[in-house]
Amino acid sequence: MASCRHGAGITPAELNTLLVLSFADLKKYKFYYYCAYPVIPMPIPARVLQAKPIMDAWKPAEVQSLRTLHREFFDQHSGPTSRDAHTMFVLVKPQAVTDTTPWSMHPLTQYPALLARFDSNPDYSLVIGVLDSSGLLENPGWPLRNLLLWLQFYHSFHRVDAPSDPSEPLPAFPTSVKLTLLAYRSVTTAPSHSQTSNSYDPSLVLTVAIPLVNDLSGYSIDSAWPLALPSPVGWEKHPEGKRGPRIVNLAATMDPTQLATTAMHLNLKLMKWRVAPALDLDAIQSKRYLLLGAGTLGSYVARTLLAWGACHLTLVDNGRVSYSNPVRQPLYTFADSTNGGQWKALAAAQNLQLVYPLADTAGHCLTIPMPGHPVSPTQKPTVEMELRQLEALIKSHDVIFLLTDSRESRWLPTLWGAFHRKLVINAALGFDGYLVMRHGVPQVATTTTTLPLSSSPAHLGCYFCNDVVAPTDSLSDRTLDQQCTVTRPGLAPVAGALAVELLVTILQHPEGAWAPPPLRSHTGDSVASAAWMGQPPHQIRGFLTGFQQQLITGEAYDKCTACSTKVLDLYASEGYEFLWKVFNNHVLEGMADATHYSYLEAVTGLRDLQLQTDALLADLDWDSDGDSDDVAEIDE
Repeated sequence: MASCRHGAGITPAELNTLLVLSFADLKKYKFYYYCAYPVIPMPIPARVLQAKPIMDAWKPAEVQSLRTLHREFFDQHSGPTSRDAHTMFVLVKPQAVTDTTPWSMHPLTQYPALLARFDSNPDYSLVIGVLDSSGLLENPGWPLRNLLLWLQFYHSFHRVDAPSDPSEPLPAFPTSVKLTLLAYRSVTTAPSHSQTSNSYDPSLVLTVAIPLVNDLSGYSIDSAWPLALPSPVGWEKHPEGKRGPRIVNLAATMDPTQLATTAMHLNLKLMKWRVAPALDLDAIQSKRYLLLGAGTLGSYVARTLLAWGACHLTLVDNGRVSYSNPVRQPLYTFADSTNGGQWKALAAAQNLQLVYPLADTAGHCLTIPMPGHPVSPTQKPTVEMELRQLEALIKSHDVIFLLTDSRESRWLPTLWGAFHRKLVINAALGFDGYLVMRHGVPQVATTTTTLPLSSSPAHLGCYFCNDVVAPTDSLSDRTLDQQCTVTRPGLAPVAGALAVELLVTILQHPEGAWAPPPLRSHTGDSVASAAWMGQPPHQIRGFLTGFQQQLITGEAYDKCTACSTKVLDLYASEGYEFLWKVFNNHVLEGMADATHYSYLEAVTGLRDLQLQTDALLADLDWDSDGDSDDVAEIDE
């Protein structure tokens, strides 16, 4: 307003400004920016009287003169102090191009002087040019709007000079001013459908009628913002049309954790791209894994799962890291074993995140209640709380790994795994042998199997299905040398890797947890499987002595103490009351005097089986002499 009132020119930088609100979230590598190209709408909009392509409005010689002149003008105003001057200019254009009437191009700041000099000269016309970057052939770009506003107010303030004699009447005010504008654009290759020349000039020549403002009282130059002016516009919108900052997320190229994620997934996808096109990585990585036991087996299973891209891991253990653990259990360091030792479950969860920061890991310090380990009334509230927490963990996870160091500690997770129909992978170690197996999952509905019904058992056995005795306390009477697991150091990595690879084979099978074990032909050879990874075995028993490995299949036992229908029905009907009976070895009526009594054996029918077996053995007549005579008679 000040330049309009005082008759001064204006620079392009004053008319067209760029505002950027920016914020850098350096922690997340996200960069926010909000751009504005402020424009003040005209109080009275201008009207375009005529708009023509420059090739139609001017002669070719005039267009060529314009191009030459602007190149020279650009060279003169390309310095650091006047780098924007070439974006807006005033062209003094003679009516006829001759050597005696040359063209001239001037900065916009000289417009008032040029207007006073040439406005009344019929041999020249003033053309106000704007460097236009619009991609629309018939519409000029955004920078022209503020220029039109400035021209409107400049001509409104200076449309007439007051007479020197106050007695003379004021001349009639013009209502508008007609100006010629040039939207100057760069030369491009001509479209074949519209031009036949080698070059095409997309510039526009516009004849504009700008209405003048009669009442200028509201446009004070002393106020911060003239009250009569409309509110400015120009905040950039999103592609969907909403206002707001834009975000550039550079985490994928700058964040070390995301770079590690990309590299890890690339390594896994290479298997899919180069070797195994049918590999379903999402079937592995989308599951939630519960590891019961965070010792030697738990360490190797967790690391192998992490290598497959499985990131949702929960570890349960009630022990602390001892000085002997770090060398055999790769999830721990020496620092974890000092000052009494860190809780294994918590330290394992933290150390897994050191290996892969985006891993979703959690550790729980829980003791698994076990058969043969009585629970006193004072312990019952604490044990019940742990029971509920442990069952909630099993229900919320997809795959359960049994990796504890005692047989009876696997009973309750086996029961819950069968009851809640979870996939359970079991791994156990001896001195030089190992067992890796999957528990059968009870079916609710028949699966769509292509194998013969006789070769596809509906329910494979669990860890306890081959037992004829119930699990009992195997820990209390251990001597000091028996309280530490004694196994060859190389056994745990082998068993841990096999446990995870068995799981992967199951997840890649069309029938998943209900996949039948491999079939054997009459020669003992494995029958080819329709699954690309093959049939997952039921049990893998291996021995480092002789480096042997056997695949064994065992169906579920109707008298199993962990997964039989009798046990599952009792738990379904009695709930935790059934568990208290198991832990405290509840005595059934009429069995108070029974020797070697076990509640689990009594309710599953194992005790009756034992009594029948003892009776059969007692009825046998082992007469060695009679046997010798019989053999002699046969030989004769």
